[in-house]
Amino acid sequence: MRSRRWRGLAVSDVVGAILLNTGAGVLTNIATDDDPEAWAALALVTTVAALVALSLWRLRTQADENLIARTGILPELLDPPRPSAEVVTWLSAARCPAPLWSRRTESAELRDWCLGDRGWIAVVQGGSGVGKKRLAVELARTLPDEWYCGRVVSVSGVAAAIDACPGPTLVVVTDADRRTDLDELIGSLRAVRTRVRLLLCARTPMDISAAALVLRLGPIGTDNDRIRWFNEATRAFAAVWRVPPPAMARTRVGDDHDTPLDVLCRAVLAVLDRADPRGPRTMSRTELMTALWRHTVDRWAADPDLRLPASLRGDHALAELVTAALVTPSALSRVPRLATTSSDVLAGAVDWLRDRVGEPLRLAPRALADHVVLTTASRVPTIIPPDEHAIEILANALRTYPEHFPVLVDLLRSVPERVPLLTAVFEHASPTDGLDAALAELIPGRADSALVEAAAPDWFPRTRRAQLAAVVSGLPGRSSALVDALIELSELCTQLSDGHGAVRAATRAVAVGRKIGEEALIARALDARARALLRRGEVAKAHVAANEATRRYRGLAAGMPAEFTLSLAAAVHVLAEVQAELGQTRAALTHAREAVALTMSAIDMDSLDQLPRLLASLNSLGIRLHESGLFAEAVATWERIIARAAGPVAVRPDLFLTTFAAAQTNLAADLGMAGRLDEALAAAEAGVATWKSAPLGLYREMHLANYANAHFVLGSSRMAAGRVHEAGEMFDIARTLQERLAAQNPRYRPALAKTLTMSGLMHTRAGRPATGLASAEKAVVLLREADKSTPGRHIPDVNRAFHVVAICKADAGELRAALMDLENMRADALSLVRANPLRNIPPYVNQCTLAAGLLRWLGDAGAARRVLEHALDVMRAHVDASSSIAAEYASVVDAITRLVIEWEYADGRVASFAVKAE
Repeated sequence: MRSRRWRGLAVSDVVGAILLNTGAGVLTNIATDDDPEAWAALALVTTVAALVALSLWRLRTQADENLIARTGILPELLDPPRPSAEVVTWLSAARCPAPLWSRRTESAELRDWCLGDRGWIAVVQGGSGVGKKRLAVELARTLPDEWYCGRVVSVSGVAAAIDACPGPTLVVVTDADRRTDLDELIGSLRAVRTRVRLLLCARTPMDISAAALVLRLGPIGTDNDRIRWFNEATRAFAAVWRVPPPAMARTRVGDDHDTPLDVLCRAVLAVLDRADPRGPRTMSRTELMTALWRHTVDRWAADPDLRLPASLRGDHALAELVTAALVTPSALSRVPRLATTSSDVLAGAVDWLRDRVGEPLRLAPRALADHVVLTTASRVPTIIPPDEHAIEILANALRTYPEHFPVLVDLLRSVPERVPLLTAVFEHASPTDGLDAALAELIPGRADSALVEAAAPDWFPRTRRAQLAAVVSGLPGRSSALVDALIELSELCTQLSDGHGAVRAATRAVAVGRKIGEEALIARALDARARALLRRGEVAKAHVAANEATRRYRGLAAGMPAEFTLSLAAAVHVLAEVQAELGQTRAALTHAREAVALTMSAIDMDSLDQLPRLLASLNSLGIRLHESGLFAEAVATWERIIARAAGPVAVRPDLFLTTFAAAQTNLAADLGMAGRLDEALAAAEAGVATWKSAPLGLYREMHLANYANAHFVLGSSRMAAGRVHEAGEMFDIARTLQERLAAQNPRYRPALAKTLTMSGLMHTRAGRPATGLASAEKAVVLLREADKSTPGRHIPDVNRAFHVVAICKADAGELRAALMDLENMRADALSLVRANPLRNIPPYVNQCTLAAGLLRWLGDAGAARRVLEHALDVMRAHVDASSSIAAEYASVVDAITRLVIEWEYADGRVASFAVKAE
């Protein structure tokens, strides 16, 4: 048994056992020649001890080998870059000496996620330079010592390497939205037996259903923050380079779009350009990267390494070398300057470059690499091979510098077979107006073109519109496919603010639908036409189309509720919007409530895909409640939207972020109307912050309009809180955006007029009545022009503007002119009170109070008293004890009563008015 047992030992084990045995006999001197049994026992003990020691040694060796293998497959995240003369390496996340700014909350959330049990995947999303990898590095630094933190280079072998090593592991994937093997990685990590956490860093939103946490990063900080951070970073870089920091004045640094990377680059250049440390403060990102590249080239050109020949030491030559090496090795032969260089010299130059930037080739920061690639490709177009890999590199670089889109378009024009490359563009490029318009020009107007078959995604609406126009031209004149294409074309035209094109396409869809005679097709086309006409401002025609669409859908839903109830809800929703534009407030509110009820009856309330329908209906209801003066119910509706969207917005920001932001802004407006000023200010601040972080998305024009409105509401909230100067800043931002929108589409003129009205009030409160008067009078002109297309729709806003005009004139000493303006608007104001007392009594009472004050100043106390008595009579006629606003108006009655009593005492009369007021 014993011989069979030892026969399996390896030779190295036997040799090791003999050596250990011999040594034991010499050292212990336990056994002697006189005791052979002792020798046998010693041999047995030492042999067992040797085998145990060898097993432990082999386990330790295997563990070390596993750790080495894991580091090779999953490089340690905190490993600093290799020592290098390039100052830009200090901008890398692992080596940056500046503190982490304004990400403490996100850092704490990531640490809680990593150490907790609520899920194993998290996503950090944001544009170039916002600090995604820096946040990942900070997480790795704060985790306990037993954690291993690595970044994925290749998926192959990652799971096995993690399983072979003890302890929990944090796996970080940078540029996760660009990886084609992400599903494979997630699938392999699910089977890992040890504790693992996967952190995905991406520039664009990702739909990862298993993600327990999604953090969206954007530009951060105020003017004061950027000044402070810039000075901190400047001192930090000066300290690591052992040079005195330049003297820094407290002047503006960058702008609101600055990312942490921009601030860091400004600090680096301020230390390098000591002769002009203020220069980097106002540079654009392109100018910053140009300056950083210039410093890098100067250092590289001075390198004595002979592997870099003199012919490649210039700015353009080094840029071409870097670009070719980053794109693909084959690109080296496509550069005229490099084509004449021997292969040995080029190989040496590439080896030299690897020593400078590391292997695999990466020029840090990414924004610098993107800048070099795009500027070089603009100058030497042949350097980019026409393949999908090159398209991917260019498309991702354009995410940082979208203004360079002609490089990509010119590459597409230069090849005969464009479909694969165009498909790659759709997959990798970020949509911009310039790129979208340029791609649309490549689409021929023929339905049989292959470029039409490579369907553009929704985020390239101009290209998709060009493709649809070509498709429409080739479809039969009486087909449901033509109606579907025309409706989609109408919706795209609406997105692109092409109101005429939207109405034309929808009108043709209605005509084709009527020829076919299919009820559902006609209803869909009518609904599309109503939407297009509404957006174009042709409200009367939209009303006709919306009524017919609703009527037809009611018939369809009565027979097939499961199929048509949601369509009916959408049609009723549009009808409510049209009625609101026509001033039919009560009917609009009734239909808005119906749309919500229909939607709730037809959708799966737990479905993220169907939830946007409900939120859209609730949003319309909230607006109708606001217009009706039911502010408390409106507040409850906005809070309901925020509660429903709070969870989904983290998972699917592309679906829910704009709805969430709009609800915050609208909540602030109605909280202010309800007198809850502190809560209104907090909600308004949150709304602006959310809109600021939201991408423009498909409906760019609508997004900008909502962004402007958020600033308008914040300005109004700040003014109500007495912060007049800060309110003026918000009104200026809103006005600038709205002027730009109104110049393109008259539909936005009423919103601009509202901002001008509030801006006028702000100026007169700040002691500038002349400026306020000019602003309010301009608002009156805009609103009267808008009222011509929709008579009566803007009378409330006209009255508010006239009220501010009167206030400005009164503050300027023009009392009689102010009184005349109030008298001229009295008839319209009374008609509004009769139409909607809850909404319009407050402004009417304010106008009466102002008129009474003016009359008293002019010496007509009797007339002043009669005006206030009239205001009380109007309130009592429309507000009873059961009204939802009875308590609010009771306080107004008390205030007016006290005011009149004070006047009577001042005039020496008996306070008989007090008896009447009771």
